[in-house]
Amino acid sequence: MQFLKLKNEQEKRAYLPQVWPLLDASYRTVPGGLHFASQEELISDTDEWHLIVLDGVVLALTLHKYKCGLKLVALAKARAEGARAALKQLIEHALHFGWMELSDQAENFVMRECNGHRFLIHASLAGKLLKKMVEPAGGDAFHYRRRIMNCVKTKLILGTPDFSQLA
Repeated sequence: MQFLKLKNEQEKRAYLPQVWPLLDASYRTVPGGLHFASQEELISDTDEWHLIVLDGVVLALTLHKYKCGLKLVALAKARAEGARAALKQLIEHALHFGWMELSDQAENFVMRECNGHRFLIHASLAGKLLKKMVEPAGGDAFHYRRRIMNCVKTKLILGTPDFSQLA
């Protein structure tokens, strides 16, 4: 297995035929869905793609933007042997070197499989990190609610954001 970090358009385009279908399948049933309307938007609106590749086949991927550090904005895995372990490896890397906003199945996976509880960020910081309006979700100090693509979702933030970039 090989870890790839793609930053430029040419590198991303080389893997786009594998990445787009994986993302489409992963987000098809997620309320709010994939936040990229097209393949072109996916390339232009993300800064880094992290892939685990085996024999030229993408097993898992995480996509990132530069926002108070490296923010994970999408993830997916193939339906292949080793894909789950590959995704876990990418998420664990992202928790140590960036941050992520999660809900639903992704939140459950990261908390259960990747020791997400070690990287919890207090909900009071969510609005500052996201530069968006959030409201408390109640129940704990980490979950909050915000509107995403006309859908109000309960989320939480995990990882190691770069707080020095907050204004």
